[in-house]
Amino acid sequence: MTLDLVHRYEFRMVARFGLMFTAGALLLVLADRVRVRPVLLAVAALGIVPAAFVPDYRLVAAPLVAYVALGLGSLMTAPRWRFSQDLSYGTYVYAFPLQQALVCVGLGSLPVALFAGLSLVVTLPVAAASWFLVERPALRLKRYGRPAGRQTG
Repeated sequence: MTLDLVHRYEFRMVARFGLMFTAGALLLVLADRVRVRPVLLAVAALGIVPAAFVPDYRLVAAPLVAYVALGLGSLMTAPRWRFSQDLSYGTYVYAFPLQQALVCVGLGSLPVALFAGLSLVVTLPVAAASWFLVERPALRLKRYGRPAGRQTG
């Protein structure tokens, strides 16, 4: 019985997601040495497009995606970029299960760009519902603080 790790699903998933995570973590560790400039962001963003057509695109795209995501986050500090509605957590939580549901109903064979667009169309309303019905009401409770009888530490 041979153990062929390359073909094991678990190994492939750890390699795929680990590479993306490692690229972002490495950029965070090297943040004081990495310069963020709009021109470099544009070049990295443009580099992601052809990288999407390479069989192991994550090898090329991981550092580019990490640079673009963290770079944009560091540059977008103006008040106009501060949104009062935050769909990020709901998108994070619900995107994967909804994408899996799309695959289960037979839409996994769609072209990647079409599948990604459909995923957004399906995920954003659910993320908005999560924000308006759960997250925002829960965050409003923070202003009331802890009850007087409860001490921490």
